[in-house]
Amino acid sequence: MSEKILILEDIYKSYETSVETIHVLNGTSLEVEKGESIIITGPSGSGKSTLLHIAGLLDLPDRGSIYLKGKKIENTSDAELSNLRAKHMGFVFQFHHLLPDFSVEDNVALPLIIRGETPNKAREKAREMLARLGVEKIYYKRPSEISGGEQQRVAIARAVVGTPDLLLLDEPTGNLDRENTSQVMEILRYLSHDLEITVIMVTHNLNLTSYFRKHYNLEDGLLKPG
Repeated sequence: MSEKILILEDIYKSYETSVETIHVLNGTSLEVEKGESIIITGPSGSGKSTLLHIAGLLDLPDRGSIYLKGKKIENTSDAELSNLRAKHMGFVFQFHHLLPDFSVEDNVALPLIIRGETPNKAREKAREMLARLGVEKIYYKRPSEISGGEQQRVAIARAVVGTPDLLLLDEPTGNLDRENTSQVMEILRYLSHDLEITVIMVTHNLNLTSYFRKHYNLEDGLLKPG
């Protein structure tokens, strides 16, 4: 029986504005097993990022339950949530957020150093992950010296260097051309299939669904099979 990495159960989320309450998620549920690759599509404003942030413990629902590796997330402090994210999750966004004054290698090594590994060991693991993702030759460069596609692959390397259970991506190919998009998708397929890292990506791009094992569409605050 496959291990369930993440369960979202009957999730509700709303936001208040000066004139109305916007209901973003309306009782949506999702079960995610180890090594799965899931793509969630929907138009801008449909709540995809909100759902991803809740899945990644960056935000909490108004109602509903979150289970991470079988443990219910409730009454959890910000510090505990931060520790859970650091231990179990990696994040990649449309804008890579690489540190401009650090080399590629040091950008990727930084999460490991923060977790307490020695700089030398962290850099060794960073170089290994960069090699797995095909960008080891640029390890000494700074982000401004590499292409947009390379920057996003470095961002993915940074997100998975600590071998998280779950990789969460929000429109990671939004600024990439078709060729670089295809390369990033192949990397995600490799991470899921070969390294058994569970991948959840949200995007408005329906052309990417073939790279994933499961496809859901977010409509009216609910996930529906794509």
